[in-house]
Amino acid sequence: MLAGEGIAAALSVPVELDGSPIGTLDIYSSMPWDWDDSEIAAAQAYAGVVASLFAAAVTAQAKSRLADQLRAALEHRWLIEQAKEMLMGRERLDAQAAFERLPRTARSSSRRLADVAREVTAGSRCRWPTGPSQVQAHGSEFPHGSIQVPTADDSEGPQTTGQLTPMSTGAC
Repeated sequence: MLAGEGIAAALSVPVELDGSPIGTLDIYSSMPWDWDDSEIAAAQAYAGVVASLFAAAVTAQAKSRLADQLRAALEHRWLIEQAKEMLMGRERLDAQAAFERLPRTARSSSRRLADVAREVTAGSRCRWPTGPSQVQAHGSEFPHGSIQVPTADDSEGPQTTGQLTPMSTGAC
């Protein structure tokens, strides 16, 4: 089979990484050749160099990927902080409430947190999902689900009950 390709002799040595073969180093000759022990040892040593270079390349690629992930995380952290500060000013929220609103919106709309933060910093008005917290209305707190509305002709207190429907989408 190799003779039809002009190959009269071949030597194949394993390339191993951490004791496991990851491939072979193949040496071909166009002339018939009987490989001696020193040539086989040299090919094995060269296979060791190939394995070391391969390991270094894999390590460099992993470090590069990690550096890219860390760079993106820092970029997103800055973006999320900006969005939180904008929410604090625009919605008059404390830092914790503003931060909690961002991931809750991302989860409820199946989007990435960075995308929601990007929309907030771009000035989009979001429809925020409501959770188990209280809703502020005219200085009084009412639990989600119902709200009492006072009638104009009754001074003894509210008699009309209406429904407060929480928004379920987190779309900006």
